[in-house]
Amino acid sequence: MSVTKLREATAAEVEVEQAVLGLLMEGADTAWMVLDRIDPEHMFEGLHRRIVAAGRRVLDTGGDPNALTLAAAMASDPGLEEAGGADYFRHIQAKHGRGNRNIAAELCEALFDQAQRRALRYEIAQTESRLFDNSTPARDILAEHEAAIAALSEGKPQPDDPSSLYDAVTPVVERLDAPEEMRKPLVPYGVGGLDDALGGMAPGDVVIVGARPGMGKTAIALAVADHVAALGKGVLFESLEMRKGQLGERWLSMRAYAQGDKIPYNLIRLNKVNEGQKDVLARLASAISERPLVIDDRRGLTLSQISVRARSWQSKFKRAGTPLGLLVIDHLQLIRPDGAYRGNKVAEITEVSGGLKVLAGALDIPIVCLCQLSRAVEGRDDKRPQLSDLRESGAIEQDADVVLLLHRPEYYARKNRPDAKNGEALSKWETALRESMGFVNVAAAKVRHGEEAEIKAECDIGYNWLGGRIG
Repeated sequence: MSVTKLREATAAEVEVEQAVLGLLMEGADTAWMVLDRIDPEHMFEGLHRRIVAAGRRVLDTGGDPNALTLAAAMASDPGLEEAGGADYFRHIQAKHGRGNRNIAAELCEALFDQAQRRALRYEIAQTESRLFDNSTPARDILAEHEAAIAALSEGKPQPDDPSSLYDAVTPVVERLDAPEEMRKPLVPYGVGGLDDALGGMAPGDVVIVGARPGMGKTAIALAVADHVAALGKGVLFESLEMRKGQLGERWLSMRAYAQGDKIPYNLIRLNKVNEGQKDVLARLASAISERPLVIDDRRGLTLSQISVRARSWQSKFKRAGTPLGLLVIDHLQLIRPDGAYRGNKVAEITEVSGGLKVLAGALDIPIVCLCQLSRAVEGRDDKRPQLSDLRESGAIEQDADVVLLLHRPEYYARKNRPDAKNGEALSKWETALRESMGFVNVAAAKVRHGEEAEIKAECDIGYNWLGGRIG
């Protein structure tokens, strides 16, 4: 939260900063508590920032910060000498005695508030300055501003002190005894028997759905999103690949199929539906006018921009009385790097993968992120995907809580059609094709808090349909 100094500190700011510095000299226990809540850059005065850093150095070497040890640690600091050397620390101790120890947390919070206000003023000024640079699109300036504000809203965590094991397990036991409506539930997948096998998605989970093209990634993503939204939880679908109209076509086909009306989404796309089918689709569309599922199809977004949009929609849903329950991203490789690692694909994916985990925790919701698998799958006789097929980085597997790998045998069976002149081979192929139709294998190849599983689920890809478990 370090910002350029635009003015002199006010008397009130100096008073709060000196009070916190006084706490640093109230013994090691109090000093560590203070340093757990603030960073040097939260101080406005440069000398005060250096004193906080010196206090940490003294503590790191097993010492106790006081007027003498701090003065020794800053012996070569000209600013301290100008302020009076060790006498400056004695002045602070005399002015802010031991009585402040009882309000240590409040003083740290007041200091942090001051730092946030300065940083917010600075960011607003920076944004105003950038607005006069016509070479930068306004939407980029807005995204940078929103990302900066979101980062400010997080700031340095102000956590409670570390908890004992007893404090950690007691809420778990209390939750188990609580009425059903008071428990913090898992978010259900709602498709393919995944809930029976995995139990659902926990808040903060990152669920990676990996597959080669044509396996049904979008089908499972839409099915899960639709189910969560139908439960009254908000869903944000970040579609970096398909336009919202294309997703709309697939959703209509999926829902029509669910009620027994088979209308391929390809016919919807080509406007080749009859009057009866039009009526079915119109009824489906009108029935979901209040469903809390929103699609953002802006392409080329960075993870920071996605984060800003997710936080914004979390606030909008909350104001509407609907909690944000799920974020879906299609797909991971299309998230634009923020810049630091641009050009290094492994580093880019590692940065994005780790960022997804942080974002899921900050939003306290699960994130379902689709992921293209390596072409290595196509070169094997056994086309079933493996964790090693996750492209570019092992960080995806490491950061994910659940990895689902999709394999639809029908896709490959259709590609292996023999020459029509070879009757015996053609007959075997037709038999193999029939046996491969109507399902997708969903392998839960990684489950951080459970057991791996393999599920065979109903699937009719032409209708974007993924249904219940088979067998």
